[in-house]
Amino acid sequence: MAQERPGTRVLSTTEIIEPDYNFYSANGDYARENPALVTHLIEIIQSVGRQGQADLPGSIRTFARETGLSEAVMQRALTRKGADLGLVGFVERKHVAYEQGVADEFQRLGIIPRQLDIASVVWTPQSAS
Repeated sequence: MAQERPGTRVLSTTEIIEPDYNFYSANGDYARENPALVTHLIEIIQSVGRQGQADLPGSIRTFARETGLSEAVMQRALTRKGADLGLVGFVERKHVAYEQGVADEFQRLGIIPRQLDIASVVWTPQSAS
């Protein structure tokens, strides 16, 4: 958003920063008890995302209208390198390893008080069996 303001000077972009992963959260017991439903929900989100990516101008207009952000801001966000509304899936080993690294560094820096085991709190279809 700030980049769209007159006079804003860009100091850095996310292109030099580590990957940015976003995750959906669910109650662990519920996910373990309903793996088919969780899988189906992810498939629906993927489908809607692919449709949104296929009509990016429409998605930009919709997101701008629904969020109150300008179309220019949404254009910038949805067309950044690597952006893809349909790129939704289950947590992979690379995600767990990355998040474990972040948790370890935060613990080393004293940001979090104790060691976390990220793999112990991640649900995947494979962990449901």
